[in-house]
Amino acid sequence: MDELKHNLLLNLADYTAIIDLALEGKDLDMDDRLWYLGHLAMCGRVFKSVYLDEPIEPLEQILYIENASFTIGARNDERGAISRDAWRVFSPMLESYIAAIKRMHV
Repeated sequence: MDELKHNLLLNLADYTAIIDLALEGKDLDMDDRLWYLGHLAMCGRVFKSVYLDEPIEPLEQILYIENASFTIGARNDERGAISRDAWRVFSPMLESYIAAIKRMHV
């Protein structure tokens, strides 16, 4: 489990870096800036939950919220596409981690 957790946190760092880069753009309006800040905040919530071995339910909620956000509210520009692709890479890892934790508690 430690290896799964370690790999998830490494991939979270990569995903976080991409969201951080998206936020750094000078041409962002306030709505876009808030959208990316929200995703960056979710990265922090995922890190805290995983690192502290908190109950799995908050991670399930984060996964649901982020999936919905990238489906419904995704930005329709290159920055948004890169962020969406980064989420598509990271989210299956988060799903696998959640499933592994659930199997351990059955």
